[in-house]
Amino acid sequence: MTGIEYACYSLQQLLQHWWSAKTNNAAHKILLQATPIFICWNLWKNRCACKYGGKTTNISRVKYAIYKDSHKRLSIAFPHINWPAKWTDLIQKCESCVQDTKVSLVAWNKHSYQLIKVNINGSALANPGSHGDGGILRDKNGQLLMAFAATLCEGTNNKAEIEAAIFCLSWTLELGYSNILLDLDSPLVVEWINQQPTPQWNLIIQLGRLQNLIRQTQNFKCTHVYREKNWVADALSKHNHQTTNP
Repeated sequence: MTGIEYACYSLQQLLQHWWSAKTNNAAHKILLQATPIFICWNLWKNRCACKYGGKTTNISRVKYAIYKDSHKRLSIAFPHINWPAKWTDLIQKCESCVQDTKVSLVAWNKHSYQLIKVNINGSALANPGSHGDGGILRDKNGQLLMAFAATLCEGTNNKAEIEAAIFCLSWTLELGYSNILLDLDSPLVVEWINQQPTPQWNLIIQLGRLQNLIRQTQNFKCTHVYREKNWVADALSKHNHQTTNP
């Protein structure tokens, strides 16, 4: 009409158009995916504050909140990057980032001391859902002592990891091994086992059982490893989803 062209999109069409846009890198992709959500969320908060909280609408405050949420999301995803304090600079930084690929050698290492190496993994295909748990025990030279694949309980991936640790550590102690090195590929569970952060309330009982087992060992160490280094335990945990017999 009157020679003016305009695009009339519904909110759903606009979001789909934004989310399907071509991205330059991982940071740019996060910005395009998250910013529309932050816009809708902060507009909604501003609307509710005006309608129910008796506050006056403030567009500058809404724009700053959108920037702040986007900046925080990028800082969490890429903490090593110093993200700019201005919105336009932030966008330019995201668009111009170049992804640097680094290759690291990951291998199972032998140990010179008398420790039993225990690798475990818990798999929950539906998170939460039924678990597949797996683990393998090897001596300092990498020789297989025992391995297992079993369904222990239902719940989240973190619960599956803890239950697998309890099962495997109990078995190891029953066999008479008290010098144990436990490897997991979940850094959060490793921190919980090492009693660094406060765990989720619904996992405190399981972690308490695990700590009781740890106190029965003579020497115990729990470390995080990459998934590539834990592939045997990972394969055992996934194998259990395909069978009904432990």
